[in-house]
Amino acid sequence: MMDKRIQVMLIDDNGIDLFLLEKLINIRGFSHSVLKYINPIEAIEYLKTCNEQTCPDLILLDIQMPGMDGFEFLAAFENLPKPIVDKIHIVMVSSSLNFTDNSRAKASSLVKALFLKPLSIDDLVTHLKHTNVI
Repeated sequence: MMDKRIQVMLIDDNGIDLFLLEKLINIRGFSHSVLKYINPIEAIEYLKTCNEQTCPDLILLDIQMPGMDGFEFLAAFENLPKPIVDKIHIVMVSSSLNFTDNSRAKASSLVKALFLKPLSIDDLVTHLKHTNVI
């Protein structure tokens, strides 16, 4: 278990990916709560209602999703209250080797890291420790 435990939000249209990520996070023990969303619009609706204490510390965000992709989520996220936007550490996760997607993710000031699927939980934990999230 980690010294600091955080709340994590997972946003991915693949239910299997959500299940596996939640299990890996629970095994590593760095989260006290995992919120899972298949629909990014529902995730934004939740974020509109939370406050600095109830909002997640970390969002793992898929890029390619129907309805609202990861970049559309970021555009909606950016319009949330500044204390919420500033508090949440966003990591994009993608199975895409699309150069444009990867460049857009790396260029966004909201995105702190980009990892390719399948996500290495060890690489994620290293990133979170390095950036003082955990």
